[in-house]
Parts: sequence; C-alpha cells; structure tokens
Amino acid sequence: MRLNTFTVSGGSGLDSFGMADEKVGRREAKKQYTHQAIVQSAKALFNTNGFSATTIAQIADAANVSERTFFRYFASKEDLLLEDTVNLFAAVEEEMVKRPVAEWPPRSLQLAAQPVLAQRIGAGEGVPLLAPARSEMRHKVAAGLVRAFMDWEDRLTAVVANRLEELGDDPATDQNRVYAKVVAKTSIGALRSAVQLLDDMRAEQPVDLATGARIFAECFAVLSGCCQHDLFKEDGLEESQGSRP
Repeated sequence: MRLNTFTVSGGSGLDSFGMADEKVGRREAKKQYTHQAIVQSAKALFNTNGFSATTIAQIADAANVSERTFFRYFASKEDLLLEDTVNLFAAVEEEMVKRPVAEWPPRSLQLAAQPVLAQRIGAGEGVPLLAPARSEMRHKVAAGLVRAFMDWEDRLTAVVANRLEELGDDPATDQNRVYAKVVAKTSIGALRSAVQLLDDMRAEQPVDLATGARIFAECFAVLSGCCQHDLFKEDGLEESQGSRP
C-alpha cells in the first residue's frame, strides 16, 4: 500500500484538497495529505495485522514516508489511536457553536453530538481507529485520552463563557467562571455516559436511532437540576432545533 496508490476521500494526491494551495499554500496542503496518508495507512495495518504486530517502520513504508517524517506528525504509535477521538471532539464542537446562543449549553452539546456520533460510530457506520485495539491498548492510550478530554473541556468552557458574554453577562465573574467550567465538564460526562450506555446495549442487540436519542436525552436530563442559568433556555426541545441566529 504505497502512497502512489493511496486515495484520500474526495480525490487523490494534493488535488484531493481542492486546490488547497490557493487557501493555505502548497506546503500546508502537502502536510495535510501526509498526515492523512499516515493515519489511513496505520488504520489499514492495525485492522489487518493488529496494533502490537504493526511497526512504525511498516506504517511509514505504507504511507511512503520516512520514519523521521512519521515522528514529525506523531510522537508514538499509540497517538494514532487517538486520531479519530480528537477528530470526533472537533466535529461535535463545530456543530455546538452553530447552535442558538441562548440555548442551554448542555442541550446544545446533546443535539450537536447525536448526529455526529450516529454518522461516525453508529451501528454499521464504520469503526473509529481506537476501536480495533481498545481492549489491547486501553492502558497505553489512557494518558493521551485524559489530555484530549482536558483540552476539550477547556475549549467547551470557552464556548460557554463566550455565550454568556454574547448574552450581555460578564464571563469573568467568579460565579460565571465556575458555571462555565462545571457545565463543560459535566456535559462531557453526560455525553460519555450516553455513549458507554449505548455501547453496552449494542453488545446485546442492535440499537436504533430513536433509542439512541432517548438515552442521550435521559443522560443530559440529569444535569437539569444542577446546571441551570437564567440566561439560557433549558426547557423546550422544539425551540432549540434551528440554527444559531
């Protein structure tokens, strides 16, 4: 699986980035392509040979790069297992910031995460890179996952603080700083709980979208008594279905 036969979704080679050099320059486009080549090559090898049996040299060879180049993008083989997780966080965050500014932040995270998760890790929708080696490598990726979650908590804290400011409140007060941090951390906890519950359920029988939505709603409903704020609309799911104004 050499680079000259490797295909990135949407095209091949640098052309797959849609003339990205016009936007970010030829060098940045090449970096993005190389990053994607390493990830996809590693994913294929992990799925075929298993994580432990796959070497960095094999990944670099499959992506047609040197081992030195590999280490410019990833500090270790284990970091590759976090790639889909980090991308998942980014996709959910991107959808969350599109939600209405006055929408209760946990509700925004719930509604942003549901379609992203349904598309990426729903039944029959493909397996995240972390999944093939989850039991085998859980202890080795634990530290990286903790860092990834902490970074995401910080970013969501900033999202909540920005909403408070847009609604005319001062996000720097002690009360609002506490609110933003607690609501970000507990919302991610509710999201993780929902995903874990659905994983457990899927181990026994298929889970449809309606059941998934119900589990998400129930997990986030637990927060309704502890994460309220006068500026946000917590009730009325129908009111929060539109795009952010």
